[in-house]
Amino acid sequence: SPFLALGNLRNAANAGLWYVNGNNALSDARWNIGPANLVGSLPTHAASTRPPGHRAERARLVNRRKWPATTGPVGDDSSDGNQEVNGRVKTYCRGLTIDRAIVEEAYREWLEAPAGKKNEWRVAREYGGADALIDEVADEIRGRRLSFRPIHRYDHVEHTNGKVRTIGVASIKQQLVDYVVVHCCEEFLSARAGHYQAASVKGKGGLFAMRSIKRWVSGGGPSLFFVKMDVRKCYPSTSHALVMRIFGKYIGSADVLYCIESILATTTTAGSFSLRAEQLVLSFAYHHVEGLAKERRGKRRRLVAHQLWYMDDVLLISRDKRDLRMAARSLGRYMSDELGLHLKPWKICRVGEDEPIDMA
Repeated sequence: SPFLALGNLRNAANAGLWYVNGNNALSDARWNIGPANLVGSLPTHAASTRPPGHRAERARLVNRRKWPATTGPVGDDSSDGNQEVNGRVKTYCRGLTIDRAIVEEAYREWLEAPAGKKNEWRVAREYGGADALIDEVADEIRGRRLSFRPIHRYDHVEHTNGKVRTIGVASIKQQLVDYVVVHCCEEFLSARAGHYQAASVKGKGGLFAMRSIKRWVSGGGPSLFFVKMDVRKCYPSTSHALVMRIFGKYIGSADVLYCIESILATTTTAGSFSLRAEQLVLSFAYHHVEGLAKERRGKRRRLVAHQLWYMDDVLLISRDKRDLRMAARSLGRYMSDELGLHLKPWKICRVGEDEPIDMA
């Protein structure tokens, strides 16, 4: 029967991805998205298949993304309407001082998160109580002497696909400082994130992704094409310098920037930082795709009808195979040139009978 691969809804972003039966009601555990499987073939390049005026149309391809191609995410003349006010880049957390009250709020948020629920028992054992931990973090931020225990790392084999992933477990103090940063930067992180960037925002996990794809591909109509892409070693490949340039451009608090630098100093890559920070980096690629369009006979048309980012997996859907191929190539160039990240080989498929959308 038809099927689609998506995240394990019982274990959020840490779980492997699964195939779900779509022939039953939504309340049935055996449910999946219902329409035909997503299938296609490698893109063809035969000149005879190109319509008249193809070269001229391609030449008129424009990218009206929010971030100019010449500057990238940390350029000096960004024109993002959400981040720019009266011609100036909007600055968040301007002059913010991190005091004990802020650390205490971040601690409560940490307790409510999976990391806090799993590690709360360590607070009493390592610090004697929450007040001692909060006081230590607030004092060390104020005195610019934050220090963390080394990150514990181990290899984890995913039972769904056999992939071996290196998992890093930070000290509870580092986890708390991470939450302090996210707490202070919440407005900025939320403003930057794309609506269909899933897996690291509450309410946007596997179920959100599954329902979104179901809505896009069901209902008949013209043929749809999709391309599923994966960022190669996304988290370990994200550089410290890029993360600091982005935060340094938009965050106006010396305390917050100090906390970010202290966290990044614990590892050689940015992969151990918050998933929200990783989502921030990828949001620039998201908005790049959002702005990709072409003009023909005075009319502007987006190259991509729908996009979904699940962690570091990317799904693009379009009604035109040529448009989708141009968009995928443009995204690959942007990520390489501006973010220092690279996409694994990809192919364009038709929504059809044989190949599922595998967001593994």
